[in-house]
Amino acid sequence: SLITVEFCELREGKLKQKATLAKMARGEMVRFMAENRIEQSEEIRKFDRLGYRFREDLSGETEYVFERVE
Repeated sequence: SLITVEFCELREGKLKQKATLAKMARGEMVRFMAENRIEQSEEIRKFDRLGYRFREDLSGETEYVFERVE
């Protein structure tokens, strides 16, 4: 199944996506998936690079939200 991944950070009380940081995070996630030989989509939730953490409370079955925590 297809999963949408969003990389956001909290700004002015709202989660917003910054294009440059999101692009870097996507590349880092691909590297993470290759290095860890990810085969199950649930394993993506373990991604924790560039200050991003999985937000289960904001995620669903087909959308994973990662928040950047400074």
